[in-house]
Amino acid sequence: MNVPNFYSNVITQLKLLLENNGFTTYLLKSLKEKFCFDILAKNDASLIVIKIISNIDNISEDLLDELKFFSKIVQAIPIIIGEKNRRSKLENNTIYIRKNLPIINVETFKLIIHNKVFPYILAKKGGGTIFLDGNRLRLMREEKEVSRKNFSDMIGITKRSLCSYERGVMRTSIETANKIQKIFDDTIIRKINIFNWKFQVDINEFLDLDQDRTEFQEQLEGILKDIGFFTFWAKDKIIPYDLFITSKNLKSFEKIDDFYPVCFSINQTQKVNKPKIVDLIKMSQILQKKYLHIVESYKTSNLPVNKMPVIQIKDLEKIDDEEEFKEFVKELKL
Repeated sequence: MNVPNFYSNVITQLKLLLENNGFTTYLLKSLKEKFCFDILAKNDASLIVIKIISNIDNISEDLLDELKFFSKIVQAIPIIIGEKNRRSKLENNTIYIRKNLPIINVETFKLIIHNKVFPYILAKKGGGTIFLDGNRLRLMREEKEVSRKNFSDMIGITKRSLCSYERGVMRTSIETANKIQKIFDDTIIRKINIFNWKFQVDINEFLDLDQDRTEFQEQLEGILKDIGFFTFWAKDKIIPYDLFITSKNLKSFEKIDDFYPVCFSINQTQKVNKPKIVDLIKMSQILQKKYLHIVESYKTSNLPVNKMPVIQIKDLEKIDDEEEFKEFVKELKL
């Protein structure tokens, strides 16, 4: 399947799958831009950010970094859906990893969403690996009254490896896991809950990115910093928003105040990108985050949607501190 067909086919499948399983979804309309995600999906328990790409080895590091940043700052679960790598198609029930982000194929994602069946294989060079439920493995071995030495010989591994499996500190190969399953059962295989996937993002990597800014953007950044905010600028338009702000009290992305982040799009001229603004408003509704459109000046007739939260930069200049900004935002008709 060629890339455009793969993309459109997967988009259709995932939208139907998610909505049939209780998720609200939003697909970016301004798809001409290569954003770091394609679908937002939310239910009562989870917010998922999904990126679709045919060949996972073609993902740029910048895109992965921005996907990690965006997911952390909005407290979402990032999942990449792929079709193949340079060597072969992606296997079912297998997680591939790029920069510590999980990548799975469509069938694996369907099993997770529809059947609550999580993958159990981590892909790596030389073949996939599996984590075993070490405590259960030990109990089942002891119930059968089989010594570690005898059991090791039965499946063709060392006694030391078996000890590591039972302590849960070492992965095993698919071949060894299959041998163990023939003796016991598949409950000894530890499934990987992709919704609990852990990854880290350093705040400092996204503060004050070294990039060219217009005089208007520099002016806006100065105002926001004077009020008392951290500013996070989108890099190379990989995120639809132009700018996020948080309190300077923020120490890590794990501890974001419910009010933050506040999301901005920025426009110095009166020409507005309507598809982008519609995207941002819909996305903000799903994310349940404040979205503001900052302009130098505007005419009401130029606004692309009713009640769009537009703020002139001169209004921001009147705000002295973070608490005053919060009150200002609460009074807007958003």
